[in-house]
Amino acid sequence: MASETAPISASQDSGGTETSPAMPGRWWLGVLVGAMVALPLGWMLKLAGPLPFFLGVFFFALFGLVIGASMFRVALAGRPYSTTSVLVGTTIIVLGCWYTSLHFEAERYARTIGAEAVKRWSTKRVGDRPAAECRADVSQQFRDHLRRAHWPGGTLGYAQWALVDGALEKGELPGVTSRIKYHQRGWRFAVRTVLSIGLLAFGVASQTFSLRRKSPIGQVDERPGDDVETRVETGGETSTEAVASESAQRSDPAMAKPVAPTQAAK
Repeated sequence: MASETAPISASQDSGGTETSPAMPGRWWLGVLVGAMVALPLGWMLKLAGPLPFFLGVFFFALFGLVIGASMFRVALAGRPYSTTSVLVGTTIIVLGCWYTSLHFEAERYARTIGAEAVKRWSTKRVGDRPAAECRADVSQQFRDHLRRAHWPGGTLGYAQWALVDGALEKGELPGVTSRIKYHQRGWRFAVRTVLSIGLLAFGVASQTFSLRRKSPIGQVDERPGDDVETRVETGGETSTEAVASESAQRSDPAMAKPVAPTQAAK
């Protein structure tokens, strides 16, 4: 009499390894952790972006890997996730990190312009005012200039200024007594922006997009009944009976038939 076989549990894959059901909440928790990691890294990228010869863009890929790895670690238990959720969450992190780096870069450059302008002043122009106060004054003039000439000012105004202008002419601001220009203006700033966003997206997505799969990377799901290419060689001849028997046992051990012994090798 055929013995009854236990039904395969829905919480187990065919290889017998337990897998967690999809938990979308774990993905968004991973996005939150990714945002927390991206904030300090975005602050550090303010120094990498303006590096000459586009050397700084490679740090965007490196930091993207760090951010993506943290998201992957947190969200791993809840895979698989839908492509839409992974795409939306990854895009939020990439754009948020890039915007953070650009914001801190804009603030840093405003202070740099103030310091550069005051350094070129004569001693008479500084007068009795502290140098720190003079630098802060010129920096604020630059921020006001971005707000007037490149709406809405701030971070986006700085990006517009670097892309279409990137220079302050003599007398354009009250504190600017000689021409000051940004070394990555125009097409250089455009190329750097595209590369930095692209490499940051590559670093994050290379870690997060694997969460769309149910199994870890490199693991192949086996299901009951799948044939396995195995051959039993006896006496120089190849027998296929072992293959059929193994497939039957994996699908239903109770219905498997014994395999007749093969002839001994001559």
